[in-house]
Amino acid sequence: MQRNFNTITQSASSFSTPLEYSMISENTFHVQCEREIKEIQVINSIGQKVYQENYNNSKNAILSLHKIAVNKGIYIVLVTKEDGTISCKKLKL
Repeated sequence: MQRNFNTITQSASSFSTPLEYSMISENTFHVQCEREIKEIQVINSIGQKVYQENYNNSKNAILSLHKIAVNKGIYIVLVTKEDGTISCKKLKL
């Protein structure tokens, strides 16, 4: 399967290191980061946290939104790395 990775780098110092993701299937994403991932949160368009999962400091993670009832719309994915930095990505479902 060919994956199309999207990359984002935030300019603020607290939002650093590139974050890449690719859609594996509907509502399931492969997340890659240069640093080890500590936690992933998903925030909906009205600021509610709809998903949170801790990871064992891996540079790869599977984000499966099948676990929750998500509606079509825009979400923000926040990835906290082991060093405390945060990367974010806009996700349109």
